[in-house]
Amino acid sequence: MNEIYKFLEIEPFSLDKKEKNLEFIKILNKIVSHHYNNSERYKKILDFFGYSLKFENDIEKFPYLPIRLFKNFDLLSIDKKKYIQNLKFIWNKWL
Repeated sequence: MNEIYKFLEIEPFSLDKKEKNLEFIKILNKIVSHHYNNSERYKKILDFFGYSLKFENDIEKFPYLPIRLFKNFDLLSIDKKKYIQNLKFIWNKWL
């Protein structure tokens, strides 16, 4: 997931709209793939809706799940301890 951190470090307005969208779509594909392969519950939800785990170029084809699902159910794709470490890292680096 280092691509996300690299993307966040890009200077605002340094990419044109097309470049930004391409980078964003690459990251979305990696995020969906990571969660699909590492969270059984997330995988079941996407399978239920018939989502195909293939590289998408159209942002409209990505699964949009309400954030409430992540809050109410354990849709973690990493160990909870590592999750806390990641939150601390993000807090210290960007906030």
